[in-house]
Amino acid sequence: MPTLVALIQFSMRRAVQLAVGLALFFGMASPGLTQDRALISTWDHNGSTMVMEKVRRNVEIRYEQPSRRIRRLGVRSGDVLFTGGLKRNGRLAGEAFVFRRNCQPAAYDVRGRFDPDRGQDELILRGAAPIRERGGCDVVDYSRNRNSSRLLFTLIGQDGHGGRDDDNEGQGEPAYQDGHAGRDTDYEGQEEAINDRVTEPPSFNCRPYVKSGKCPEAMICASGRLASQDAMMGRLYKEVLSLSLNSSERQSHKNEQRNSLKDRNACGCDHDCLEQWYYDMNKSLGKTTVILSR
Repeated sequence: MPTLVALIQFSMRRAVQLAVGLALFFGMASPGLTQDRALISTWDHNGSTMVMEKVRRNVEIRYEQPSRRIRRLGVRSGDVLFTGGLKRNGRLAGEAFVFRRNCQPAAYDVRGRFDPDRGQDELILRGAAPIRERGGCDVVDYSRNRNSSRLLFTLIGQDGHGGRDDDNEGQGEPAYQDGHAGRDTDYEGQEEAINDRVTEPPSFNCRPYVKSGKCPEAMICASGRLASQDAMMGRLYKEVLSLSLNSSERQSHKNEQRNSLKDRNACGCDHDCLEQWYYDMNKSLGKTTVILSR
């Protein structure tokens, strides 16, 4: 007959085997129980499409579709613009980066307020941005008066949980505006202020409207910011139509766009009114493309 000690040892071995088996089962069958899941969202940043990935309190913002101008500085899809942590009081702090061709990204501290649980659709990060030596890569100073001292992000869509999402691929990439005409140096245009001389043409021909002075088209053609926003709207609208399942759905989107343009035209020559209309329209179209891509 087995001794008491042998019985105890046998019971302990079976308990360990059972525990290991359960751990392996739940680990393989339900990875979400053992791994943190990433919250993915898509943002616009000066014409570049960005992906924000949040895992617990760690936040990373990277380029998904860099704009043409930022690509000239050597930035590619997947390059990180910000990495940091979110504190319990809603303060987001970490490192952002400025870029110059043939140079390593220069890091600097930024911070801002961010509460994704309350549906925040705009994020602003501020910090003293690096100043490089003229024509070189070395950082010689820092300033809070640089364009990159204020980073503005506008929410396009919340993609949910998982890995990187390509729902916004092909939404378009408006020309990057950095407020420094003719300069391909640092990525200093991470501010909302846009130089009207450095722009992308709108989705329509400006010539007749500039000649006649008819608004709102003449105002859009005269403003680099509005022209870029109109170009983005044109690409997003085409993307919505291409993703539509059938002719009936496409016609429905066309009717919605036609009615929305009436509201834009009602702004006349009011720049602020037009800017708000384009902001709302591009945000709505961007979200529609995310929904239709699923």
